[in-house]
Order: sequence, then C-alpha cells, then structure tokens
Amino acid sequence: MFTWIHIHEEAAKRLLEFKNHNHDLIGLIQRMHKAGLVAMPIGDRDAQKNEIPLTEIDPFTFLANFNRGIRDDNRVALWEFLKREWNLRSPLPEDFDGLPLANKQNCRLMPFGFERDPNHVPDLWTFFEHILTADPNSLNTELMQRCLGYKCVGLAMLTMGMFWVCPKKWISTDSKNLEYAAAKGVTGKIKTAADYFDWLPRIRAAIGGDGVEFSRQAHLEALRNKAAQSLGPPFNKIFITADPDWVLDFFAKVMRVLSENKVQLETLLVASLRDIAASSATFRLNYGRWAVTAIMVRSGRTLIEILLPVDHPHYRSWREVSSAGGMAEADDHLDSTEGFADVVDGVKYGLSYFEYPEFIGLEPELWPQIETGLRAGMKCFESHKGSSYRGSNRPELWDLILTPQMRPELLAKGLASKHPGAQLSKNAAIPNRRYWLLAPGLAAKEWDKWLDLKIAAIGWSKLGDLAAFESKEAIIEALDQLFTEQNNSGSALMLKNFSREILEGDIIFAKLGRSEFLGWGVVTGTYDYDQSRGELPNVLPVEWAQPKAVKAPEGRLLAMKTLTEINPDDNLLEFLAQNYPGIPGLSDSEDQTAPEVAEESDKVETYTIEDAVQEVFMSEESLRHILEQLKRKKNIILQGAPGVGKTFIAKRLAWLHMGAKDDSAIEMIQFHQSYTYEDFVQGLRPTKDGHFAVKDGCFYRLCRKALANPGMDFFLVIDEINRGNLSKILGELMMLIETDKRGQELTLAYSEDPFTVPKNLYLIGTMNTADRSLSLVDYALRRRFAFLTLDPGFRDKSFAAHLGCHGLNPGQIGHIIHQMEALNLEIEKDDVNLGKGYRIGHSFFTPTAQVTDFNKWFLSIVRYEIMPLLEEYWIDDPNLLQQFRSTLTTSPS
Repeated sequence: MFTWIHIHEEAAKRLLEFKNHNHDLIGLIQRMHKAGLVAMPIGDRDAQKNEIPLTEIDPFTFLANFNRGIRDDNRVALWEFLKREWNLRSPLPEDFDGLPLANKQNCRLMPFGFERDPNHVPDLWTFFEHILTADPNSLNTELMQRCLGYKCVGLAMLTMGMFWVCPKKWISTDSKNLEYAAAKGVTGKIKTAADYFDWLPRIRAAIGGDGVEFSRQAHLEALRNKAAQSLGPPFNKIFITADPDWVLDFFAKVMRVLSENKVQLETLLVASLRDIAASSATFRLNYGRWAVTAIMVRSGRTLIEILLPVDHPHYRSWREVSSAGGMAEADDHLDSTEGFADVVDGVKYGLSYFEYPEFIGLEPELWPQIETGLRAGMKCFESHKGSSYRGSNRPELWDLILTPQMRPELLAKGLASKHPGAQLSKNAAIPNRRYWLLAPGLAAKEWDKWLDLKIAAIGWSKLGDLAAFESKEAIIEALDQLFTEQNNSGSALMLKNFSREILEGDIIFAKLGRSEFLGWGVVTGTYDYDQSRGELPNVLPVEWAQPKAVKAPEGRLLAMKTLTEINPDDNLLEFLAQNYPGIPGLSDSEDQTAPEVAEESDKVETYTIEDAVQEVFMSEESLRHILEQLKRKKNIILQGAPGVGKTFIAKRLAWLHMGAKDDSAIEMIQFHQSYTYEDFVQGLRPTKDGHFAVKDGCFYRLCRKALANPGMDFFLVIDEINRGNLSKILGELMMLIETDKRGQELTLAYSEDPFTVPKNLYLIGTMNTADRSLSLVDYALRRRFAFLTLDPGFRDKSFAAHLGCHGLNPGQIGHIIHQMEALNLEIEKDDVNLGKGYRIGHSFFTPTAQVTDFNKWFLSIVRYEIMPLLEEYWIDDPNLLQQFRSTLTTSPS
C-alpha cells in the first residue's frame, strides 16, 4: 500500500531542475504522445484563440499528467516512461491508494496564453520550490495566496498538487477530504491560504498525523457513501470500495474460460451471494464443489479470492489474511480446510486472498496460473452432473456479469435475499406464474407419496440428473440411444419442462387419467435429482393443498402426456378456480390478468418433424438435410423462386430445432437497400435533448439475449437478405458469425465495447433468386453461409392434402399441379434468361379458407399474381407469353 509515494517524492525533487527549462518538460510530454501513451494535451491558444504550441508549463500541471482520472495501467505506463527518461531509482507504483486525482478534462493550473498573467507560471515554480523545503509551520501564506489569485489555481487543485509533491507534509483540501474532516469534527470554511494554515494542524491532530492514510480513508468513505446512494442491497456492501465494472469484467473473464465446456457450465457453475451482514458480504462463483473466485467484504476490507497452487509464491491462505487484518473472529464459520480443493495432476489447489487494490496490479501476472487452475477444475469435475452449491444459485447474477449494458440498472435495483429451501406460502403473489397438469405415475399410484413427502416426482431414471443436459436436443440424443424405436421429441420436452421450466411459485394440478383432477399445489423450490428414490428420482418440492377429486368438464378430455402446461386463456382454469377455491392467481383476491410471458401459450407446444412435413410441402429427407446444415453451419440461406415458402419454412426450421413453437426465441427482420450497420448492430441516434447517443440494433440485442441465456437457442430470420449491402450491414461481424469464430471477441466501432456472437444464435436468411433487382451475394459471405435451394412442392403429398382440406376435389388439384409443372418446365428449359431459380412456387395456391368457387379463385391467382411475373420473364417473347396466358386462363373443366 502507498507504493506511489517514493517515486512522487523523487520525481518532485528532480522536477525542480526544470524550473528554467520548461521546454524540456513540454518536449517530454510530446514524446509520451508519440509513444502512444495517454498523456495530457499540451496545446495553447493565442488572443484570436488559434491553437499554438505551448511554451511554458508549471510543475503542478506537469504532475497532474500522472494524477488525472485515467486508468491505473495508463498511469503506470506514464511513470515507467518518466522513470526511463530521468533514470529514477524508485520502483514503479503498484497502487495509488489515497492519492487524490485531478479532473481528466480540467487538470491544468494555468489558463491559455491569451489569458495568462506573465507572473503566473514563475510564481507557481517559486511556490513549488518553497513547499519542497518548508514545513507546515513555516508555510509562506502570502506567496500561496498570490498563486491562488491566478486563474485556474483553486485551493483544492493547489493543495492537491502540494500533496503530490510532499504527501507526508501537506494534506489536500479536495471535497472528499473536507467531508471526511468534518465527520472527524474539523469544520469551518477554507477559502484562503490563511484558512489552510489554520486548518492543517487541526486536522493532523484529529487524525493522529498520518495525512496519507487520512486521504485513503476519505476516499473509501466517499465510495461507501456513493455505493449506499447508488447501489441497491447487497451490492452497496459488496462494492463498497471496489469498482463493480472491474470486478464483474474479471468474473466474466473467468466464466469465458469455464464456458469452453458449455454442457457442464449450465449445471456446474453457480453464482451466489452469502454472508450478507452489517460488515460482511460475499459474491462468489463456484464450479462443482470448488470456489473459483469471489469478492469478499470483511471488517471494512475488500478481498478478491482466487484459486492458486498452494506452493505458488503469491499464495495466501485465509488464516494468514484474516489474522493479519484482525478478522478471524468475524469468520469462525470458515474452518481451517476451507478453500482447499482437489489435487489435479499432482498439483494441490487452494483459495488465495488478495486486497482488492493490490489484486488489480497483480492480475495480469497471475492470470496464466488462474486460467490453468480453472481448467484443472473443469477436468476435476468433468464426470459430475451438478454442483453441490446449486441450491444457492442466483441466475440473475449471470446478466450482471455477462451483460455490461444491464449493469447500472441491476446494480441500482439490487437483489432480494434468498433463503434456499424456504417454504413458499400457497397464497404468495408470484409474477409470471404458470399452471401445469401432471400425472402422479400410471393410474396415479404415486399420489399418496407425493402428498406425504410434499413433492412431485417423475421417472426416466436411466438418464440420470436432468440438470446435466444442456438442452432439449441433448435429452433427445440420450433418449435415442436408450429407446431407438420411438420418437423421443415429446418426452424430451416434458423432461426439460419438469427440470427447468417449472419454477418456484408455479401451480401443479395432479390428474388421474384424462378425466379427473386429484388436487393442486404450489412449487416451493427448484428441481433436484434424488437417486435414492429409485424409479422416480426427478423431484420438485410442492406444498399440496387439501386433496379433492374433481371430474373434468363434460366433453373435455385432459391431455394424455405426463406433463402439460395449461394455456392461461384456457377456460379450464376458470373451471378449476370454481372447484378449487383459493388457487393463487385465479382467486378473487389476486389479479387474474394473465402475465405477458404466460400468454405465449404455444411456448411448450411440441413441434416435430412430422408436424413440419405436413406444413412445408417437402419430403422428410429434404427437411432433415436442411436442419442438419443449420446445426452444422449455424448460418444458412434458403434460396429459391417466388412462392416456394422460404420465410414460412425459416420460422418452422427454428421451431423444429427447438422442438417447440417458441416464438420468444425468434426475431424476424427484412433487409432493404437502406438498411445499415447502425440499424443492425449499433449506431449513433439523436436523443430528445438534441444530442446523440449510441443505440443498439436488433442483432446486438439478440446476441446479448442469447449470451445471457446460454442454455437456450435463439434465431434471427433475415428475409430478403440479399436486398441489403451485406458487407456494410455486418461490418466487423462478418468474421464473428463464422461457426468456428463464435465466442471470440471484437471491439465495436461505436461503443468500443467488446462484442461476441454466441454459439447459441442461429441465422436463417431467405433469398429470392428471381428478382433481377438484387445484387449477388459476395464470396466472403457465401463462405459463411450454407445455401440451400427450395423447390416448388406441387408434387408433395401434403400439398394435395392441404388443398383437399380446403374444398378442392382431386380433379381441381390435378389441374393446378399439371398446369404449374408444365409452366415450370418451360421456365427451367430457358436456362439462358431464366432457369430453375425463376420457377413458380406452390404458396401461390395455398388457401387459408375454404374455396367455394374454384374457377374464380384459380383464375384470380393466375391473372393478378402469376401473369405479371410471366410478363416480366418473357417480355421479349410475346408468342410464348400469349401461349401461357391462353393456357392458364382457360377455365378448368
């Protein structure tokens, strides 16, 4: 601590040599600029306010170059440059504790030349020389007051400079110090040099003489006050003396290493808050049973906790740190073995503790070893199904860590305390409550056990812990290995819903068969895997209400599936509310308006390959091929002639990939000639107050959403993708969308924030091959997408079935197929001007309502939709155009 003092004192003495050689100091700062360092601006202005070179500089302004509001690493780099230039012997500073900083934008104690008094700079040099040798009792207040009379020389800035020069003699009168002094009982206005001369001995007496420690404590107190005012609990304790962004960025760095094994990340990583009390708090990341990193507040000290080999030279045990800081009594719950993990490859890892400010400087040096330790943890727990700390997990903290733009709101809002395992009242008001129908085993044989143990449980014991599966697809893959002769999509969705979607506060209705309810209960905790339960190891804690058998409404059959979500708009809920009084969210005492999230009634509706084949008019083999390319490449473009259903199929591919009709994970946009990078990624947009601010585009927002929900897949459907200038729209993201570049980072052009395209985001573009106004897709983009051609589906059985369901007879269906296939064959033969890409698609003939007059319906499509296309196609061949006009517009028999 206070490692900055020595180099400041040595530099101040050396600085005096330049009293009459200002130009050398100006040249030194110029060389800093040329070296790419974050040095202060050194321009000047004449009477006409034209920019001119600076010819003089005062010593305090020179020192402000090193003591402005810039990042600590930039400050160290400036000192390193000066140490090399002046051959200073003092070591580089490792911390800047207690060092007051000048405003980055206003750090000069001298105005521009046209306003500067000729004696301004010389008097500051004289005063600088005086304070090097004078003591507080011999301070020349007349000289000091003369300096205070010059423009830009305020008392706070001048005394701050005095403290930089001789921190053991002088004390700064910046606002933090004055507020802290007042808290110590040293009050009074300080406006003149005489006031300062009177204040200095009084404050020294009140603090015991140590002005440097006083300055540090004043800064910490200001941070505590700021945290108390701007941060919600418990963050106002956790970040009481630490920069939240720095700590959270470090946590994100740790998570990026752990996310190399995405499957394990979902089940093994836990973000938790613990030990929240008046003088203590901990925000920790656990992996498996290892505590991999944390920020801890103990007795006014902020510590960073990391994993290191116990024989590492920087390793410090909790016992060493707590005894050194007098904290052992505050942490009796930490036994002597806490923090010692497993031996991996012969290396024993343990938790090491550092003071927060010190760790900032050590982190670059320690990071390679930290990274090695994290990967050791991944290896140690690669066979584990979940973390032993899972009950303490706070998923909300992931947004705080991984999504910087959400931090201000989340930090200010704070986070309510959580008591794992606490029972939830049946009548508690829960936002976004959902309602589920669940069978207690075959013929409800488990119902009595559920009531007795206050649980709901299902089987599928051969799969093990369901929390170990990353997604529904992962469950399907496991089921396919066990049950090869059946479609496992529906079962996988049920297992995913039971283990992940049913949340604390949801309502479960137990059912018997398809016609009877047995009772209802409130879910009081999270999913758990209890292997001791034999055939039914997957468990949810449920507080069941008084059981009561109720027959389903007449004519209403309940779903056959083991688990079903009840649509909030379903009148079945009204029936249940009447027969089971007091159901939360449905009784008169609560707001019965369905929450916005719950309105997505199709969220848990399964969507299988069989469903898709009935809708998209292509073979199952073709559909599976497209789906495989989407999974492999993550970026595909569906290309084809007008009317082949590109946009229609795109959305259903997303549903098929998820196995459910979940529109919340899909965003659809359309490119056009005016679409820009600013619309898609990020750009400057005017604000209401007449300024400009960086505004996020749709792709940026969806990427952040996917990043914050790593266990869920997201899809962006881009209609008419080749209508836009793709290179300009994508910008630097052209690289990041590549499959093997997902997860890598680039800096965005506008915000200069790091950005990544997550692996759980899929792009589906559509491209009309028959529009001559569209430009070709460049080769750079073609390499990043898989291009899949869709053909007209007139011959597909499901097309004929669709028409038959809308009132067409076999003869009428055959007429459409015959006419359109003959037309498409002619278009395909004209491979010079047209070709396959210009064929007519089937969606022109997919009615959404019953067709009562076939001739009128068919001829309307031909005259007003098909013929305008053909007139464009064969504008130079009127004979062929007339031939098809005559053929197509002849009334079918």
